[in-house]
Amino acid sequence: MNRFTLIRKLCFLVFLAGISGFLKAEDHPDIVIAMADDIGLGDIGLYRKERRGKASLDPPLNSNKLIRQGMWFSDAHSPASLCAPTRDSITPGNYSYRNTNSPWGVWSPLINDGIVINATPLSRNTKKADYNTTSFRKWGFGGVWNGAPDAYSKTEEVTQRFGFDYSIELPQGIKNKPHINCVNRECMKLQADSKLAHIPFPFSSTQMETQSKNIIIIFTDDQGYEDLSCFGSRNLQTPNIDRMAKEGLKLTSFYVASSVCSPSRAALLTGRMPKRVGVPRVLFPKPNEGGLPPDEVTIAELLKEKEYQTALVGKWHLGHDKEYLPLNQGFDSYYGIPYSNNMSIAPGIDISKDILFNDNYTQEQMLSDIRRVEKNLTNVPEEDLKNKPPLMRGNEIIEYPTNQTTLTERYTKEAISFIEKNKEKPFFLYLAHSFPHVPVFVGDKFKGSSGTTPYYDALQEIDWSVGEILNTLKKNGLDKNTVVIFTSDNGPNRHGSARPLKGRKFTTYEGGQRVPAIIWAPGEIEANSTSDEIVSSLDLFPTIANYAGISLPKNKVFDGYDMSHFFSGKTNKSPRKEMYFYSANTSTIDGIRYGDYKFLYKGHRIKNAANLKGDDLVDKLYDIKQDASEQNNLIATNPKKAKELIIKMKAYDAKLEKSKNPKP
Repeated sequence: MNRFTLIRKLCFLVFLAGISGFLKAEDHPDIVIAMADDIGLGDIGLYRKERRGKASLDPPLNSNKLIRQGMWFSDAHSPASLCAPTRDSITPGNYSYRNTNSPWGVWSPLINDGIVINATPLSRNTKKADYNTTSFRKWGFGGVWNGAPDAYSKTEEVTQRFGFDYSIELPQGIKNKPHINCVNRECMKLQADSKLAHIPFPFSSTQMETQSKNIIIIFTDDQGYEDLSCFGSRNLQTPNIDRMAKEGLKLTSFYVASSVCSPSRAALLTGRMPKRVGVPRVLFPKPNEGGLPPDEVTIAELLKEKEYQTALVGKWHLGHDKEYLPLNQGFDSYYGIPYSNNMSIAPGIDISKDILFNDNYTQEQMLSDIRRVEKNLTNVPEEDLKNKPPLMRGNEIIEYPTNQTTLTERYTKEAISFIEKNKEKPFFLYLAHSFPHVPVFVGDKFKGSSGTTPYYDALQEIDWSVGEILNTLKKNGLDKNTVVIFTSDNGPNRHGSARPLKGRKFTTYEGGQRVPAIIWAPGEIEANSTSDEIVSSLDLFPTIANYAGISLPKNKVFDGYDMSHFFSGKTNKSPRKEMYFYSANTSTIDGIRYGDYKFLYKGHRIKNAANLKGDDLVDKLYDIKQDASEQNNLIATNPKKAKELIIKMKAYDAKLEKSKNPKP
């Protein structure tokens, strides 16, 4: 049998081109076509009996496994006896003469021709069904002679003409240097277990080893909806965060799961409602306070499945006992304060033998503070113990009281060190700033920088920190393979602004849980885009799982949605249509937003119930799309809509109640 008509070009693949018009990616398996170059019928495993007198071969185990587990053909023929016309035929499913400009009806070395522009290759058809496509190949679709590519094979032409997201191409055998054909200057490495999902990254020796996107979440503390210049503030300038918005996606209807700290952070890290994970209220530095249950799966733990390096830099606030600390929740390293910066030291935390004392403190004074905290059974520390959190590394206190003036700068240096140390590995960095929570501390370089108040000075220092992070990513060639998410844990304290929204921290009005958010991922997310679609911090867990190619745990109920298609612009509609609101520091449901409408029982902070007036005293229905400020109560004119929303929220809460994690 002629060498060039043997198994190397399996004609049954033409059949795939014929059926590709009705493929749907979500309903059909991944497709991998592996085509070797100049392999004879007797050269592969179980076919070796066809060698007819030639020396025997050792059986290739992987090829034999593939053959035994699938269907194999003993009389398959290629449509041509040369390389290019065979490839030109198999991909569109037609003989070569139907697809080329060559007067000979096949690829010609005398003219640089190729597949005609209107050919319909398999890659184009599968793109219609939302498949991700890539090609690693010896030859392009155009004529190539002596390694000189023609117009059909030049950078980006292949992707534009023939439906490939990415391609890496070797023009003329192994003796020539490959072209790297890219989109937006990005290339990719195929993950065999990832639904053929393309994972973009800059083409460098560093990132060729990285298969999954790096993830950075920058989480501020008590920052208001308006408190960025790109969200309309005139109280400060945030050029670096504004740059994120210009190069990424600004979300104007982004909600956190609670209007207070610990519940919001628990939801962010688990993708589950605070009530569901057993953290419905703020935690305090006192004995037996509990924390995020160890059986919950955090983003950090999830990403360990793909060998991510993980770090928390900044505020934790999900339990101070060792079983609840970050090193037992999936993080490889931790540097920061365990609670809000207005709190005290906590009992039961290990103390480093090299601890640094500030403010003339001694070991005995620190131990005395711990004993006083142990005896205080309230949530309010004694006056002289306030604003004295410890600084921790790993599971140990390394500084007490923390020098808060330099915290933002030190967090930034720690974050940069982590990025640079792990630039050749996939990593997850959770950078949880301690400010602008009160009392506000600002580095010397930024005092008075906003020209307004220390609150805004602190945010300008955080903006500087964001710039340092982005610059570090770019310097190390990581910017094209990193997703950076910037947002806040809840609405503003008394020093910030949620305008034009009503309410602030502790409330279920928009200003309590609707916060600024920006998603930055060059090449993955369209630059300078803005969306008012509903998105939540709950959605980050499943979205990050998708970016990393990890399935969600089957034994958990998740309250988030995968936003990867929405973030990338494949759809302009968010899969999230609803958001549920629970009164601060309680497990009591207070409201729901579904579509454009929002219903609230209270809205206000419960402890302020004695000083209420107006809408605070009655049930409320708002058209949030038209009335984001929640000024026009529609409860009297549209009671049917209010009843519909009440039924939805009660049904959700009842279902959640049955599956919640009991407080440890």
